[in-house]
Amino acid sequence: MQNKTSKIEKTFERLIFLSRWILAPLYGILILIIFLLAIKIAQETFNLTLSFYSDTETVVVLQIMAIVDLMLVENLLLMVLMVGYTNFVSVIEPQSRSSEDWPKWMSDLDYSGLKVQLLGSIIAITSIKLLRLFTELLETHPINEQIFVLAFGFYLMFLIAVFVIVVVNKIKSTIKHSGDSII
Repeated sequence: MQNKTSKIEKTFERLIFLSRWILAPLYGILILIIFLLAIKIAQETFNLTLSFYSDTETVVVLQIMAIVDLMLVENLLLMVLMVGYTNFVSVIEPQSRSSEDWPKWMSDLDYSGLKVQLLGSIIAITSIKLLRLFTELLETHPINEQIFVLAFGFYLMFLIAVFVIVVVNKIKSTIKHSGDSII
């Protein structure tokens, strides 16, 4: 009976281990989204070029912020793609890539660090969105205080989340280096 249970358990564990490859096509979808966003950035840049001299400074700045916003989202997706694939599907070997092409953060960023990077990117994206909202509201009509307070509240929530994660990671790192156990 013990041998049969052990065989079933090993088969189930192998199935769990192989199930990580279900994520691989989803990372392929992220690659497609990155490509589509690159097309959108090219489109926004083309529109900016066409209307650069006829638009007001505020409109030009808003268009530039839209491009920067899209770039930050692309960076975020690329980070999720690379770190997620490496941590959950299969290791990407730096030896198979030229050393000058290999992102330096890839060897240092684990899943815990990814959370901090993700929230940092979200804060940067949210900052741009908040600035765009504020600029658009000033340009078009008086500021709707409820919308601005709500947007700023979300921004503060992200800042607090990053702070908490950084503190928890610091405590975890300190405990790990000291050899103490949490329990």
